[in-house]
Amino acid sequence: MCDLPELSDEEKSKLKAKRDRSNKISKLMGDYLLKGYKMLGTVCQKCQAILMQNKQQEIYCVGCEEVDKLINKDAQYFKQQNNISLADVKGSSIDIIKNQITWATDQLSIDTLTLDQRQQFVNFIKLCCETRVLLMASVN
Repeated sequence: MCDLPELSDEEKSKLKAKRDRSNKISKLMGDYLLKGYKMLGTVCQKCQAILMQNKQQEIYCVGCEEVDKLINKDAQYFKQQNNISLADVKGSSIDIIKNQITWATDQLSIDTLTLDQRQQFVNFIKLCCETRVLLMASVN
């Protein structure tokens, strides 16, 4: 039997950060809807958040304009305090996730896996890919 690896504290922290970001965006979008903004059927090409439109027909991305600016501000503070390159931290995280995707993909070739185990690996790969895309977008 092949079990998925236990997530490290760093990986758990990253997943929590992703969830927190999504929750912040959702809350802010709700606030904007109450202010009369419309939710559009398109997403931001930079951060994949759903776009909003105000009464003046201006397009607004809550993810880029508010949430990510706060995240980047916090990251810059962290960098100043610790003299660590944010790109280096994100780059090494991207490499770790790439290795996990490769490992999980290799596990799918095991003939004795049950359907449920295969689905767990597929879900794990999907989550890793989504996290990698977010990290790569934030590095650029």
